[in-house]
Amino acid sequence: MNYLTNTEVAKKYGVSKAAVTYWVDGSLEKKNNLELEEVKGRYKILDTEHNRAEMSRLAETGKKYRSSVHHKEAIPDEHFASTFSVNEAYEIAKDLEVNSEIDFKFTYKNGGAKFWDDYYTSSIKLGTYKTPARVINLLGQSLDIIAQRINKNTFINIVDLGPGNSHPVKKFISELSKIRKINKYVSIDISQEMIDISSNNIAQWFPDLSFDSYVIDNDSGSLINTFSDIRKDKLNSINLIIDLGGTIGNHRDINRVLKNISGGMLGDDIFILSNNSDIDNHRVSFSQNISSTEQNTWIIKDLGIDMELCQFFSKYNDEKECKVKYVVLDKDYTIDFTSYNGRKVELYKNQDIVVWRHYMTSTANVFKEFDLSNLNLVAYNTEIDLSHVLMICQVKA
Repeated sequence: MNYLTNTEVAKKYGVSKAAVTYWVDGSLEKKNNLELEEVKGRYKILDTEHNRAEMSRLAETGKKYRSSVHHKEAIPDEHFASTFSVNEAYEIAKDLEVNSEIDFKFTYKNGGAKFWDDYYTSSIKLGTYKTPARVINLLGQSLDIIAQRINKNTFINIVDLGPGNSHPVKKFISELSKIRKINKYVSIDISQEMIDISSNNIAQWFPDLSFDSYVIDNDSGSLINTFSDIRKDKLNSINLIIDLGGTIGNHRDINRVLKNISGGMLGDDIFILSNNSDIDNHRVSFSQNISSTEQNTWIIKDLGIDMELCQFFSKYNDEKECKVKYVVLDKDYTIDFTSYNGRKVELYKNQDIVVWRHYMTSTANVFKEFDLSNLNLVAYNTEIDLSHVLMICQVKA
């Protein structure tokens, strides 16, 4: 017997995956006539002519009986239009429709970069954001290991992926410059505003250090030509690529990002990354060190969703093995993306919209992840309490 996935149904009938879940629950409660079959403890929709007719009816009924009180039609506002390109807006619309998610990478654009920097600065002063101190400590402990892998006659390009305000690498750059020649510091981010913050700080701390930058989405933009371009002004230079503070864990497909990075690396290049360890107390802990509420929700507001009426939650998703922050909608919404080559996206009351996700690093899987990405893990360092891990990699021969 053939079955239909929730994603297939949502796409075919122009509804959200959450709506399909409601249909399945409704069938179990005898509220509709969908035919289901239990497979390994989960109910699946049978691919039958009867079910196709019933799902068409459910989709049309849902649209017909919406009242203005419980339904809102919205168009992304001017701030959204000025922030995102047509392609980015289309990606947001598609992700919202298919995955009930807004990719966190987009929140660093426009005002989101300032939200994050203000939050970072205030949290450091209050002592509530522990990750930067852990990264700085682990980088210091690993300095000798890194230096041993760099030829004394080689210049170093520090390539910072998702640099934030560059604060975690300030001490590292200072210490590394004492024993090795730094050619330049390169900031790569999806957000020009975030790059500007990084640039201003580097100029203040290291006025003689050359600064370069690229606006690239590490999820989709190729880094091969970029890494090559960085090396071209000094042929005897290597790229010391860093991805710190758990940025790697915010990507939905970490393996794809790692392959993108390794694909642009040469044999002498070094890749350093850090992340939270996947331990029990991290799964249940949701301290406010993972970005401000404003940063998480400004895109939601720009779409015309009444955020002040919605609920905002955090949890560990056991099925996907990641931490998430999500918004629970207060009513049905129709978001019109037609001006971005998209279509109207239907969202439903009580639907969860994920606005942040984070995959932590599991010791059991880390070697497998790097092996699949053509990377060799050459050093591995962690805090005494195992809360944070720093990894040093080079590309396989």
